[in-house]
Amino acid sequence: MEEIKRRYIENLRKEAESQLNLNNVEIAKFIEYCNALGIKVGTEQVSYLQTIGIVANQKGLLDSLCQDLLKDKDGLYDIHQLKALFQPMPFPVTGLLKSANYAIMAHQFFRRGMNPTANWEPRFIELFWKLDLPNSDVRIALDPDRVKLDLNGFGYMEFDTWFGAAFNKDISEIKDGLAELRPPSYLNSFEINFLFGSAYSLHIKWSTEGTVKTFQAEAYLDESVITEWEDDIWHPVRYIHAEYDLTKRNFKHFDGAIHFYPPHDYKIMWDKDLNYNLKNTTHIKAPTKKIFCLNNDIPVDLWLEFTCHFFPHNPLIIEYFEGKYPDHLQEILNAIQKSKLEEN
Repeated sequence: MEEIKRRYIENLRKEAESQLNLNNVEIAKFIEYCNALGIKVGTEQVSYLQTIGIVANQKGLLDSLCQDLLKDKDGLYDIHQLKALFQPMPFPVTGLLKSANYAIMAHQFFRRGMNPTANWEPRFIELFWKLDLPNSDVRIALDPDRVKLDLNGFGYMEFDTWFGAAFNKDISEIKDGLAELRPPSYLNSFEINFLFGSAYSLHIKWSTEGTVKTFQAEAYLDESVITEWEDDIWHPVRYIHAEYDLTKRNFKHFDGAIHFYPPHDYKIMWDKDLNYNLKNTTHIKAPTKKIFCLNNDIPVDLWLEFTCHFFPHNPLIIEYFEGKYPDHLQEILNAIQKSKLEEN
């Protein structure tokens, strides 16, 4: 096993060396371009990642290269300005916008496990990049420190099974209140990890004020799932917030964020509902990184599709929208439950 591991690592090293050599002209041009702008970048800042390609990595590199890009208080960029200044790279090289010298990338929190070296979670960022909502305010978080240099590189695809969500589109008929969903109790941790993407619980809240109906969803994972952010280790929780205009019968606001909980707060909140801070004098406020935002005239179908894809590998959101699991998942669950009943 150790010999297999050694050879695998050696093959990765050789592949990286080969790719850097093949792209040495593009790398040299980018370094020269940066130096002309007064940005100090050298070959030590350039590396090859199998899932991404040739990447230049330096703190604050995006802002140094793109000083004219507008960024809001949440650090989100206007997708309309981005597409006016950059060209979307075609599928399967999704999640990137290119200029003559480099390509900017969506934020790492759109990648699998929020890992900066992983591929994108299917298929949220692909769908987001294709959005055509000229009358809407659409914003997104970008990778602040990295750009891709091999503009003709191939895409790296990983396939998953995805499920569409049927839903009562007359949102005005949905009653205000709370919902909590969890995987079946007879599943063990391995089965939950495999079938439910390590989901622990999904918390839903609907509330109405005047002509606006608000949706919130927060997805908790097994406590073994952690991520690094701002030089600390956290439990990441995906969060959706949306506001539906009862008069126009469209969503007027839709955003997604990551809530970061330290271990103590996480163990409190994963068994609590979205009214916890309203019912307790001691509030728990998680640090938050917003990673996309849409405003104005957002169709219900788009909100449904993007909400499903924002919670990757998590059938609990499908159970909420459809009232049941996808048929093929239910067949697997029935077989597991039957097998365990027979064992007992």
